[in-house]
Amino acid sequence: MAIVRTVPPSNSSANPAPNASERISSAFEKLTASAKDINEVSSDLAKPVYSIEHALQNLNLGVACWTKISGDSDGYNYWSHEVGYSRIKRHWCLGIRTAEGNEANPEDESEEVWPFNEAPLYLRIKAVDKLPDLIEAMIDATNATTKRVKEKVSPTQEIAAAVSALINQRKK
Repeated sequence: MAIVRTVPPSNSSANPAPNASERISSAFEKLTASAKDINEVSSDLAKPVYSIEHALQNLNLGVACWTKISGDSDGYNYWSHEVGYSRIKRHWCLGIRTAEGNEANPEDESEEVWPFNEAPLYLRIKAVDKLPDLIEAMIDATNATTKRVKEKVSPTQEIAAAVSALINQRKK
């Protein structure tokens, strides 16, 4: 007796699977809509960041400060993500930086720094939650810098007076 197997008809004749070109076209159409959405919300995020940045620039601090977003170290290898206020690309602005390396070879550290709104979006999303921490850390950094500058005013005045005296003496 022969065994006869029946194979159910495939749906491929009724609904053929889309070919690669159709899949790419459909996916790219959906990706275009997704890109429009993410660019809109990214712009929405950028606006308040610019506002905070402008307020900080108006303070004319000239003090760089960084706050950890995330990171890890096993005692040898390390990585970190930080949000900060610093001079980046010749302008004082909010920024995000990443660093990785190992403790035994500090010269091999890899660091990348971006103005806040140019950083990868995943880092900007994480950094927003740390902005209050950054502003609070900036108070301490500014106060510490003020103290160090105050300590240098008198010695610098003494040096300037000595130089002026030498110049005046040579003019005679």
